[in-house]
Amino acid sequence: MLFRSGVESLFMNFQLGGGLPGSSILGLGILGFLGIIFILVFSLLGKIANWLVVKSYTKGKFRNLFKIYFVDSWKFFWRYVWIVIRIIWYILWPLLIVLAFFMISNVLFSTVLGDLAVSLKIPTFFLLGSIAFVLLVWRGVQVVFAQQTLIHFDKSVRKTFPTTIKLIRGFVL
Repeated sequence: MLFRSGVESLFMNFQLGGGLPGSSILGLGILGFLGIIFILVFSLLGKIANWLVVKSYTKGKFRNLFKIYFVDSWKFFWRYVWIVIRIIWYILWPLLIVLAFFMISNVLFSTVLGDLAVSLKIPTFFLLGSIAFVLLVWRGVQVVFAQQTLIHFDKSVRKTFPTTIKLIRGFVL
């Protein structure tokens, strides 16, 4: 082993391959993963900071941009991550139901109907695919401005979601 003790030595062993075979690839993988996390965090902070800058200028409050980026955007970071997770769940769970219905209907068609099932699979697939597409677009439009609503109205994730849906319904109707 090149380095024998300490946390730094452990990382150097991974990076330089001074231990297990293939540990240099593992070390590069760990460093690459940490690099991707670093890039994602700071790109999200930049996005949040841009919305905060727009919010402060529209309200006529001119603040220090450095403070907005390094102080205020961290305040919204975890709420932003949770709203993104909630948006993904809000959009995907109806699609998962449609997919489950398709799988169940596929099994039922093939066991109950036999040869007739082949001719019914394409229309069923088209119908369920159309329903899934409409659900995806409809629910996607409902939450398209959830991140901006979170920043602009400074609400919790729980209150941001219904507010966004009410705002979109006001524009659509």
